[in-house]
Amino acid sequence: MIEIRKLSFSYGKQQVLRDIDLRAEAGECVAVLGNNGAGKSTLITCINRIREPEAGGVFIDGVNVREMPRRELAKQIGYVAQKNEMTHAAVIDCVLLGRRPYIRMSMGEEDVALCMEVMRRVGIDHLRLRYLDELSGGELQKVMLARALVQQPKVLLLDEPTSNLDPVNQYEMMHLVRSVAKEQNVTVLTVMHDLNLALRYCDRFCFMKNGGIFKSGGAEAVTEETIRETYGMPVRLGQSGSVPVIIPFPDYGNHPVTKLERTSLSDGMYIRT
Repeated sequence: MIEIRKLSFSYGKQQVLRDIDLRAEAGECVAVLGNNGAGKSTLITCINRIREPEAGGVFIDGVNVREMPRRELAKQIGYVAQKNEMTHAAVIDCVLLGRRPYIRMSMGEEDVALCMEVMRRVGIDHLRLRYLDELSGGELQKVMLARALVQQPKVLLLDEPTSNLDPVNQYEMMHLVRSVAKEQNVTVLTVMHDLNLALRYCDRFCFMKNGGIFKSGGAEAVTEETIRETYGMPVRLGQSGSVPVIIPFPDYGNHPVTKLERTSLSDGMYIRT
């Protein structure tokens, strides 16, 4: 379980985060949503102490992360950044680095076996002898996810984990993340821009605006009004079978949403009015 209490952060005189309160339980996937510049990535890097907040605190199972030694923090929190450096290192060596917090003398057979299993599950075992600077952006993103997972963290922080992936791999990635969260009781906080991916794979939603939390909660928090106020764009909530769908209407003048009626979009799919 992770709890963020009254967290604030500034770049010089410019306040980016103010009085952030957020709580997520073990096994939950929480989508952190909002426009560019809302403070989402800054929040993630304050949680894992890449940046030190000026006020407030972050607690994992009641323990302040500021009081954790770096090795212990690496056991508690796994992190996949939005951008990663493509160094000339082998994929297997990069993933094995995720075991570093647990290793005192040398890598054991169990560590290697865990890394191989995680790479297989993420779908990169065939890349294990390739070099990072030979990979595509999407392949590199999967490698970094594998490295974070072998840390066996209690909290997994993902900053736009699907940004470099094609549609198939986006859904595979989020399905994997959700499965790991449920199976291993990992709390996941993921910065996302794709609202439909978030709706399908996340349990709770945190909408950020102007450095604060505008609204948070379960599926009931994802309303047309909330999305419009957060992003400045009208939408309609739809349904395709049992899957909720968000339909954007960016050109409001030519597509007057207020005049839409409950209309079938395709077999089993409709717009709510």
